[in-house]
Amino acid sequence: MKLLKQYQKMHQSKKNFNGRSLKPHAEKINHYIEDLDLVTLLDYGSGKAKFHKKLNAVVTPYDPAVPEFQKLPDEDFDGVICTDVLEHVPEDELDDVLTQIFNRARYFVYFSISTKPAKKTLPNGENAHCTIKPEGWWEEYISEYQTSQVVSINFD
Repeated sequence: MKLLKQYQKMHQSKKNFNGRSLKPHAEKINHYIEDLDLVTLLDYGSGKAKFHKKLNAVVTPYDPAVPEFQKLPDEDFDGVICTDVLEHVPEDELDDVLTQIFNRARYFVYFSISTKPAKKTLPNGENAHCTIKPEGWWEEYISEYQTSQVVSINFD
């Protein structure tokens, strides 16, 4: 991950990437949890994971830039949620990330993706969103990884 060191530096601040991007999606995710009878979720790119209590499931955080969450669990989950993450992943690393996500999701995957530049910049001066693509591009790209899971893609 080319930008990992930049994100690790940003995570040193208590206010950066605390997981609040999950908050506006919690109600919608909880509907899926109830409708699909989901018990376990992986929060892929969880940040500091401060908002998991808003979800009605057992949530395991994963974020390679947060020391306590940087080990990707090698197990299956009922669902995987990924909010405000994919646009931070360089395009040449998306295949690996989407493979990791879909290989761990039994029934459900939830994405929230921004299609515009971030308000934040990385310590090196680059925009925090390095993969800025239109909605249709994301939908087509992600559909290549989906097998039998229910997938919800939301755009900000």
